[in-house]
Amino acid sequence: MAAYAIEIVDRFGKNYLVPLNRFPFTIGRGRENDLTFPHASVSRKHALIEKSNRGLTIIDNSSRNHVFVNQKQVGKGKLRKGDLFRVGVFNMRLIGTPVLSMPVPSHQLETLYFPPQQDWDPIQSLSPESPAEAAPRKKRAPDWKRLLRVSLEENPTDVNETILDLIEESTDFDRCFLVVFQEGSPEKIEVLARRFKSPPDPASEVEDLSEIFVSKDILRRVVASCEAVMVSHDQQSLKLSDSFIRTGAQTALCVPLVVRKQVVGVAYLDRLSDTEGFSEADVEVLGPLAGLLALKVENRQLHEAELAAQLQRKELEIAEKVHRSLYPSEPVHFPGHSVEGFNRSCYQVGGDFFEFLLDGDSALTWMIGDVSGKGLSSALYTVGIVATLKAHLRDKLPLHVLMQRLDYYVRDAFQADYFLTLFLARLDGESGVLTYCNAGHLHPIVLRKSGEIVELDSSDPALNIASWKSSPREFQLDGGDLLVAYTDGLIEARGEDGEEFGKERVEEYLRSHKEEPLVSIRKELFSGVEAFSAGKVLQDDVSIVLLRKESERRET
Repeated sequence: MAAYAIEIVDRFGKNYLVPLNRFPFTIGRGRENDLTFPHASVSRKHALIEKSNRGLTIIDNSSRNHVFVNQKQVGKGKLRKGDLFRVGVFNMRLIGTPVLSMPVPSHQLETLYFPPQQDWDPIQSLSPESPAEAAPRKKRAPDWKRLLRVSLEENPTDVNETILDLIEESTDFDRCFLVVFQEGSPEKIEVLARRFKSPPDPASEVEDLSEIFVSKDILRRVVASCEAVMVSHDQQSLKLSDSFIRTGAQTALCVPLVVRKQVVGVAYLDRLSDTEGFSEADVEVLGPLAGLLALKVENRQLHEAELAAQLQRKELEIAEKVHRSLYPSEPVHFPGHSVEGFNRSCYQVGGDFFEFLLDGDSALTWMIGDVSGKGLSSALYTVGIVATLKAHLRDKLPLHVLMQRLDYYVRDAFQADYFLTLFLARLDGESGVLTYCNAGHLHPIVLRKSGEIVELDSSDPALNIASWKSSPREFQLDGGDLLVAYTDGLIEARGEDGEEFGKERVEEYLRSHKEEPLVSIRKELFSGVEAFSAGKVLQDDVSIVLLRKESERRET
């Protein structure tokens, strides 16, 4: 048995225990690690834990966002029982050997909650003969004329309640529920309407009439067979779970709502008293009513899906316009330099951004960043980030102060599992000195006029990983030097065999096209990525910033 374990608590409050049963114990994003976190804040081989006679030691394996023990960044540090440590956005605690036990089997209780009733949309016209032909051969047949009249009204008040009325007139029950499945799964259920003819047995554990426990065994059997299921305490053919017993019911009937040969919900009835069970005659009564309700469910789902799709399209159109506004609308003209930027989102909008801001002809402030994740949520964060940066840039603050201000904003605005990588730089036009701060972003590369490749390899953790406390760095750009910054969607694009495009290929393209205009270099580089990925849709957003300090020959 392992002497130590790692306790992990996710953002939903769920607790996990991972025993340290081998050393060195590796942690990272790659599947080859002993503990894998498939998250962009974690490097592929982020950290490792070693064991010696003196105890445990955690080592930062040159990760991008570093390792923190008890809120302090460490390159190599002791780990003791009770210590808190962080890798990326994941918080963990070292504990002693836990008392491990087999998990207690779930009773498969499913509690149904009842949201406020929603208005139904008008259903398709029904011919008067349809319900008449389907009318059950029973003495207490439903009032089909009434049902048809209400169903065909232009704005029906509540067809669900009408169906409950007809069920009550036709079949004896103590409780009745009209249930639909969300996403086609009996594990996710919504109750459209319910009715109680008598209160639960005082001895029953069900005390609140706003909820009911339904056996998942029954629901799964109905879904599998598309047939009605009748159960009672004396039935031997179906193993009854605690979830059915706890209802206090003596017998129950579950009739499927079927749309295109799939069960989309059920009509559930039960009786609390020890009386005669349900019969096939009850199924004949409920069958046509369930059929009509299934049509209503289908119509509502189609209508809601169309409304949701329309709303999403409008929202994405607005978001795309806002997202596009984050990028320079015109070419940037900075004397003595060429500047180029490019973005391609894998969805309609994304979490990448870049910006250039001129301070006359003397200085150019620029940035490139990447909010974790993709799509609309990440794009919304980028809007706030760029607006905050622009507002503070007007005050001409030093870069490290500007980064600290942005760090405050991100920690206040971002959810715990989102983070921001950002490269923020200011270039002095006369001296060529580039002052920069890097919060967890990929290291930009500089292709010297001589052909040498230099990495701007100093960086601090991404924002919302740890409090940002650092000083700016400087780099001297000389005539003919080409600087390229990018987001990870560029080098992590995959080919057919799963291989990544990689930084080495980026460098090859730069060397091959270094004398060409920046727009040509950018096009060749991105075309190379597309060719490498064999035309597959990008799996992540891609942004590229290119900046060249022109040589004396180019300036004349």
